Amino acid sequence: HKPQAIGPAFSRFLARAKELSPDFTVFYNGPRCGASAPDHLHFQASPFRAIPIERELVESNRRTKEGSFEGVEVFTPNGLDREAFVLEGGDQERIEKVFSRLEAAMRKTSGIADEPLMNVLCSFDGRAWCVILFPRSKHRPNAYFSKGEDRIVVSPAAVDIGGLVVTPLEKDFLNLDARTLIEIFKEVSVDPGFTERVLKAFKQ
Repeated sequence: HKPQAIGPAFSRFLARAKELSPDFTVFYNGPRCGASAPDHLHFQASPFRAIPIERELVESNRRTKEGSFEGVEVFTPNGLDREAFVLEGGDQERIEKVFSRLEAAMRKTSGIADEPLMNVLCSFDGRAWCVILFPRSKHRPNAYFSKGEDRIVVSPAAVDIGGLVVTPLEKDFLNLDARTLIEIFKEVSVDPGFTERVLKAFKQ
């Protein structure tokens, strides 16, 4: 048992994605962003591209290239109603360096010493890794803590923030619509200004 922290285990995270390719995507939930056991370091996996954002970010019009660093291409999504950073590269050591640099920029921007709130998806297509990092502002939306019929029991982790939303209660499954989900995504994500500040710190 070790604290759920991706930094020291990121090389293993990439290795698991390669080992499980082409069938699975590996994902990580931060200890305050949906991890089921925050005191137990673990990764999970889902069928490759079963999570909608994996398919959406393949489309060139859904992402903006922010530059190439250490041979790793960095993108941000367009019009997906939540913030993310996308890293693509075929050299494991280089993608590890860029991820570490991005995490450091998030720490600096957040002004915290602990791991920044995040969820991460990672896949390997036989040529390169694709890492999708979702920076988070908080774990659960306000509606999760509402009373009675106003309560929505959606507690976004990597799969949910990626667009495959888990609803433990049938009423939420039947009643949730796109507008409400967009509001939830925006609430638990960071604002675009945070992304801009992280990119500025990252590029320095």
